[in-house]
Amino acid sequence: MSLDLDHRKQWPDELQVLLKKFPRNSWKKQSSSLSRFWLDKHDEFRYQARLLNDITLKYREQKVDGPEFVKRLGPPLQMFLSHLHGHHSIEDDHYFPRFKASDKRLAPGFDVLETDHYLLHEGMSEITETFNAFAESIRSSKKNSVHQRAGDRYLASADLFFKRMLQHLADEEDLIIPLMLEQGQ
Repeated sequence: MSLDLDHRKQWPDELQVLLKKFPRNSWKKQSSSLSRFWLDKHDEFRYQARLLNDITLKYREQKVDGPEFVKRLGPPLQMFLSHLHGHHSIEDDHYFPRFKASDKRLAPGFDVLETDHYLLHEGMSEITETFNAFAESIRSSKKNSVHQRAGDRYLASADLFFKRMLQHLADEEDLIIPLMLEQGQ
């Protein structure tokens, strides 16, 4: 089973030891304040991603033009990426080391999640670069073919990033929430 984010569908059996004890359908009735906070934060990222994808879909369907798309997507995209970066920093610097030390069986999973963060941060940089290039092509009044190519590059980078991010959120929850429940956190 591949642990690479682009090919991972679920954790291997050895990392599902607590998930089998605390399956997703039991989380709401057994949740703690920390596990509820974690799930709420992830749901917030999913919600924000849906809003960004809704704006993007309107552009794809030509319901909004390039200038309107840039205007509507820029600020919420920047806010989203900033919040996600901060969230990952807290996880990497505080939570993951603590969780890794508390249950050595799951340590390899936390290493994978940290690797995911590096990949996601590369994607965040790529989204920012491709979006800024698209916005610049709009502002500089270049030909439509230039807008189209710049827009297509942004759309491709955003599609890959959001696919990866959603998989990462689910995998992180499958590792962390059962650990929190096991430890009464």
